[in-house]
Amino acid sequence: TNPSSMLTVAGDVLIEGYSTVGNATTTYQTSKIFEGSSDGNGGYEGVMSMVVYDGNLYLGTYGTSAGDGDLIEWDGVTETVIHAGSQEGIYAMIVFDGNLYFGEGNGTGDNDIRYYDGSSVTATTDFASGSEYVSDFAIFNGQLYAAISGASSDMAEVWRLQSDGTTWESAHNVDTENFFNRTQLLVHEGTMYVAYPDNDTGQNDDEIHIYTTTDGDNWELFGVVDVENDSTPDAHAYELIAYDNEIYLMVGAELAGGDDAQILGLSRINHEDDNSFSAGGAERGEYFSSQSGDAADAVTAAHVHNGQLYFGEGITDGEGDVFRFTSPGGVEVIDFDNINSVRSFATWNDELYIGIGASSGDRYV
Repeated sequence: TNPSSMLTVAGDVLIEGYSTVGNATTTYQTSKIFEGSSDGNGGYEGVMSMVVYDGNLYLGTYGTSAGDGDLIEWDGVTETVIHAGSQEGIYAMIVFDGNLYFGEGNGTGDNDIRYYDGSSVTATTDFASGSEYVSDFAIFNGQLYAAISGASSDMAEVWRLQSDGTTWESAHNVDTENFFNRTQLLVHEGTMYVAYPDNDTGQNDDEIHIYTTTDGDNWELFGVVDVENDSTPDAHAYELIAYDNEIYLMVGAELAGGDDAQILGLSRINHEDDNSFSAGGAERGEYFSSQSGDAADAVTAAHVHNGQLYFGEGITDGEGDVFRFTSPGGVEVIDFDNINSVRSFATWNDELYIGIGASSGDRYV
């Protein structure tokens, strides 16, 4: 048998596990801090975003009905609805200049960005018309940037908050490409990266195009990766995250059954070959793929907690699992039974919080 171990953490979290050659599996004793139905609109279906603000944990919820996207404060004892949203979801949040900024939306023209100052919620203005949702935020050179997108052609763009704190301007938009679906931002070592999905139905091709900037105004193509050749392209960039001298791109598809969950390393990009990733497996920078194991549709979230990289996967049908990255090619599995999707992470009071979602029975942290 494998060597086993038992460790009590902070007096109340029990971790039981075993070591194996290759991937390991760990069982964590967890507890729900939030499980709620929305304010009369049929029930939340996911916790899509989380952030720590002013000492408390804030949750951004999602559902299939307008009004399911709420901003909720959790102080360790009580949950309080800070903003009862009018849209389906809050996909991204960030703390900037003393305020909590969050993006609402889901359908065409639904996209709004608001901020909470600890006492009231205020809407920002002059934002991109026709877009559907904010998929990510980043702070770069002292300014706030938002990655926006939607499910239609040319919806993925990057916008920048102006100095007044309430109005926005376009920072990057590639009109010659068919960019849409979930878009991600990352600031790392003086450079900002943006990952745009390019879903070309004419070529049956899913691609992620990565651009960089060092000043927020001048952008260069960093590289392109083919995610999958598919007659119904539906690639999403779910996460860009820096960890242990590498930048990882978490990708996948919203369409069930694709088994498209992958983690790719940007350091392995081949700049001599038209800025493209080399084709196939590890040569392409692939550190993890559901195609070789867990058969999930997407790697949906990632987070560094206590010096370790955690990521979650799944869209439907019990795919939701959490993994701890141990090394390139090795992961530790933290299995959740009958969970469709892991949608968000946060560290609060030295503990890891995991936002679950994808159906009315899975809406908890």
